[in-house]
Amino acid sequence: MTCTTLHRALGILAGPVTEQMLIDAVTAKVGEAEDLDRKEAVDDGRDSAKEFGKDVAAMANTAGGVIIYGVREDGAGHAAEVVGITNPNPLVQSMRGKAGMIRPFVPALRVQAVPLDQPGRAGDHVIVVEIPRSPDAPTSYRSRGKRGVCPGGGAATPTGWARATWKPRTPAGSPAGAPQTTTWRTSPDSCWNTFT
Repeated sequence: MTCTTLHRALGILAGPVTEQMLIDAVTAKVGEAEDLDRKEAVDDGRDSAKEFGKDVAAMANTAGGVIIYGVREDGAGHAAEVVGITNPNPLVQSMRGKAGMIRPFVPALRVQAVPLDQPGRAGDHVIVVEIPRSPDAPTSYRSRGKRGVCPGGGAATPTGWARATWKPRTPAGSPAGAPQTTTWRTSPDSCWNTFT
């Protein structure tokens, strides 16, 4: 596990995310960063694989990081409450499967459920996705036959994918009638995603 913003904000060494760290992060109002993302619930809907892939690829292409599911944020992006997730095992297995769409494979990527023992939350868990820096960056994700590359950096958070513009183009030197590549840039200072 890399030393993330969460570890630095709490003044602790790199190591696994624990329930106490999450409680302390709420007390300290630790905000999101390029290597720290939080989500209140797991989205297991239609576009969840693509979103998960983009988040993981963005962190793997920079310094690595951690995504924590089961923590509510306030309106300013700070930890507000550990809400937990009931019955996390099917979700953990689903995320592990989605990690298979990241290419090249990111070694040491871990998805685990961390049990909560706080009053009113016994039996609930948070899901922690630990993403190391990829030694083979850039990594990319594949979703519905399309491949996207996210070098990471630039955006306020790895999930800051707003203000997109699409620019179809044919790569230089391609023969007439060659398929176009669609390049998506989320903002002037963020990463490019290329789909073929």
